[in-house]
Amino acid sequence: MEADIAPGEDHSAHASHGGGHGGGGGHMMSMAFHGGTDETVLFEGWKIETEDHMIWSCFGVFCFGLLFELIKSFRGFILRKENFRNRRSRPSRPDILVLQQQQQQQEEDGKVRVATLNSRLIDKIVNRSHITQTLLNVLQFLVGYSLMLIFMTYNVWLCLAVTLGVGCGYFLFGWPHEDSAPPVPDIANGDCCH
Repeated sequence: MEADIAPGEDHSAHASHGGGHGGGGGHMMSMAFHGGTDETVLFEGWKIETEDHMIWSCFGVFCFGLLFELIKSFRGFILRKENFRNRRSRPSRPDILVLQQQQQQQEEDGKVRVATLNSRLIDKIVNRSHITQTLLNVLQFLVGYSLMLIFMTYNVWLCLAVTLGVGCGYFLFGWPHEDSAPPVPDIANGDCCH
């Protein structure tokens, strides 16, 4: 490419509008694993330029990996607690028969059926447990994709920090619980960024 430039022509202005070889100011992102301390992580304000910066960044990324696994485990804990509460609050078999008979009478009336279905749906969606799970899911999503983007710097030290952080986090928080049935699939298999 450099052979096509005629002597005396200045092409330095092309780099400022994305026409340079690096796509933005001449810094090319390596698409292979590499070491070193010259990295920009997630945003322009997080620049690694020295070994001290790299050590602190790796520590922070490690903690971020721990946080990812902690959120995942906490979501499972909340779900197990909710399932346990629901199992304990279910009516006994004779009570279920009475409730079914009452429901049949209401359905025969035809007036209460739609209102009952709507209130059940709203009760399932708008409750503290579901709102907490939703907020934790968003946080888990953000942390997971941030870890993925950090890994995609392909810096060996940052990749190692992500891997060790998530691994240690699973070791600390992902152990099986005696009272637990298998967790919900999106929590158990949410290892890819969410």
